[in-house]
Amino acid sequence: MRILVLQESDWLKRNPHQQHHLMERLSQKAHEIRVIDYDIDWRKEEHKKRYTKRAVFENVHKIYPEADIQVIRPATLKIPGLEYLSLWFAHKNELKRQIREFQPEVIVGFGIINTYLAAKIAKKRGIPFV
Repeated sequence: MRILVLQESDWLKRNPHQQHHLMERLSQKAHEIRVIDYDIDWRKEEHKKRYTKRAVFENVHKIYPEADIQVIRPATLKIPGLEYLSLWFAHKNELKRQIREFQPEVIVGFGIINTYLAAKIAKKRGIPFV
């Protein structure tokens, strides 16, 4: 099964939470997992960039070394006050791209903004949403 996960937090740097455990275990059972995340801690960076390009991280795992998750971080405008507006458009575009290219069989949301977008788009396209 192809599962697309949306998260408004940093999948790579944040602690392992229930979604990491669940998705990594599913990937071990031959499910394809892609995560669209957000670099929420960008303000803590020493050298703050105002814009970061889209990045794709392959073979990501936090708990189970055999897990294989692809993490996609859309391009982001990092200007205080505009970052969530940027997230809205960047995640909407990436979500549409992933539906077209990855063709997920289910979409799972762990956030507010991008989860709202995903719920609307999934309903419109007939994709199950959790």
